[in-house]
Amino acid sequence: MERNEKGHFLKQHSGIRSKRGTTYLKLYHTLEKMKKPDDGKLLSMIPELAHAQLSNQKAYLYDQILLSLERYHSESSDAKLRRLLSDIRILHTKGLLIQCENLIKKAEKLSIKTERYLHLSEIQAWKYSLLVGGKDTDKVRKDLLPVLSVSRSALHEYLLLLDYRQAQSETLVESWSDRSVRGTAGKQKLAEIEKKIQSLPMPASISAKLFRSNALTVLADLRGETKEAIRERRECVHLLESRPDLIRDEPPRYLVSVYNLATYLYNSKYYKEAETELIKLIGIAKKQIKQYVPRRYYLIGVMMRLITEIKLRGIKTSMSSITEAEYVIEKFGKDFTGHDRLLVYYHLSWSYFNLEQFDRSLPWINKVINEQGAEKTNPAIYLLARLTTVLIHFELKNTEYMEYLIRSLYRFLKTRKRLYRFEELLMEFIRIKLPKVNSPKELLLALTDLRKQVKVLQNDPFESSVFENFDFPGWLDGKLKLRD
Repeated sequence: MERNEKGHFLKQHSGIRSKRGTTYLKLYHTLEKMKKPDDGKLLSMIPELAHAQLSNQKAYLYDQILLSLERYHSESSDAKLRRLLSDIRILHTKGLLIQCENLIKKAEKLSIKTERYLHLSEIQAWKYSLLVGGKDTDKVRKDLLPVLSVSRSALHEYLLLLDYRQAQSETLVESWSDRSVRGTAGKQKLAEIEKKIQSLPMPASISAKLFRSNALTVLADLRGETKEAIRERRECVHLLESRPDLIRDEPPRYLVSVYNLATYLYNSKYYKEAETELIKLIGIAKKQIKQYVPRRYYLIGVMMRLITEIKLRGIKTSMSSITEAEYVIEKFGKDFTGHDRLLVYYHLSWSYFNLEQFDRSLPWINKVINEQGAEKTNPAIYLLARLTTVLIHFELKNTEYMEYLIRSLYRFLKTRKRLYRFEELLMEFIRIKLPKVNSPKELLLALTDLRKQVKVLQNDPFESSVFENFDFPGWLDGKLKLRD
């Protein structure tokens, strides 16, 4: 549970004085303190549980937590509609038909506004029941067809939403599969999915339109149509921004749409536009940071913004972004996946490296290397961290340590069959060429020669990927400018 949800649960149950209430609250507080549930420890820490059935107490506590969460989130549209439908049933059973009809009108208005089509269909069933039960022939003749028409339309829109949801799922499965979409079978499957989407009528609901746009996004992405994919991602954001009430009702949906657009822009190297969307994402998520989903997007947004600033401005990276990223990883690091945590560590290190604050760069790169399971969790970043470590110690002039680092890196790359031309160039420069440099002029010539060789590698598709997160050419350019 989130902090506010825990507070609500304790407030709801703080006044309970029964023996059972005291026991399950003790169980709650004890479980909160335990890192890993252990029935043996629970029984020793709460002796009265020895005379009760622990499984029953756990089940009762679980039910009470769910009830508390239901009350806490009672302001959502789904919760309000469920409550209204329950009240409609009760009033109908008791024969309070006027009050029942008033609630039906209220529920119908809310379900249409929030696009809850299954609820809308159920509400029409209650309208039909009242209509027929009233035995007013003229009223039945007048209102029966409209009631049935609304019910059919609601079911049609819901089924259409399911069709588009299926189309989105199929495109995602294709994007996750190992089969190349450039092969004949892959292209044929994409064509079938697209044909199915195009055969469906344009939906009226925002929800169905989002599924449609998401499916078309993935299709465009799989075909390498980057601009079309970005256009569809923008459409998702615009659709939601046209309905602020839906954003208020389901904030995570808007966060996901903004995040998806920012990610596509970033991956397509539209860094300036990506930065605009990331600033928006961070601002929205920060206001809801106590909730897990917004907090996760806040963390990812801060990380991506930091990387984007590095791409856009290099050594001019804003210190405010670095400071915020440091705050985020130190306060909320446990909420990151291991993969994302390593990315933040690495890019914080590279940020300080760009600012030539090598003593502050080193601790962050060490966090990458020392993170348990780092090589398996994010092998690309782990490799870059090993390379960056060499440059940091080179800049710190830790010459006595360099020989060990080079040997260690060489063994690491060779055993993993990852000794490509770039890695060979870097180690050859530091290990063989640098010791022979005796003057600033010779250093300038050595760096210039290295820059020419690296420039060739930047145009090689098998070598250039290393420079996506490792701006070695930029570092070299900086060194050469300093020595012009």
